[in-house]
Amino acid sequence: MLKIAVPKGVLFDPSLKLLKNCGYKIPSDFGRKLLIEDSNQQLSLIIVRPFDMPLYVEEGVVDVAFIGKDVIEETSMSCFEILDLGYGQCRLSVAVPGFSPYRSVEDFHSFIKVGSKYQNLSKKFFIEKGIQVRIFPLGGSVELSPIVGLSDAIIDLVSTGNTLKANNLIEIETILFSTSRLVVNDAKYRLKRKEINEFILRVKEVLDDIY
Repeated sequence: MLKIAVPKGVLFDPSLKLLKNCGYKIPSDFGRKLLIEDSNQQLSLIIVRPFDMPLYVEEGVVDVAFIGKDVIEETSMSCFEILDLGYGQCRLSVAVPGFSPYRSVEDFHSFIKVGSKYQNLSKKFFIEKGIQVRIFPLGGSVELSPIVGLSDAIIDLVSTGNTLKANNLIEIETILFSTSRLVVNDAKYRLKRKEINEFILRVKEVLDDIY
């Protein structure tokens, strides 16, 4: 039986839909269970928070995982990236308040305060720009930080841009484009190569029909 990690949040529903389209009998109603098996006992699904996913993959708790490219890059997780699944399209962007004098990253002074849950990618971005930065690690409501004066800017995921507009924030630069990826644990792939390859083939066949 393959153990597969599925992330909570926006990637959860499309990931389950993909598995069902692959022919796996995933129950439709499982309440608040975080561990689910398909009715044919081919898969065991573990539902975890996106930023906990690298730990489950690297420690070999799961064989395969659905995960956003943003999490892979932020955590520098050790894994074998198999497929770009195409859904969950978004971008990691720098945004500033509408009242800010900044309209590009080049407008920033030599020091800037940034609110973000993407501390590593944020730090790397500004170091490459030659700008000193203080990162305020925020787990939620990131858009609030520049509005109340905690930070000069934010770095956060943007999908439609509606949340930025609702909070009078302007997107000024994109750092990273992200979609959902299928990844495997390197050691588990060597141990379960046949089983994992069969799973990958089923996923590819569904994706080929979609795209």
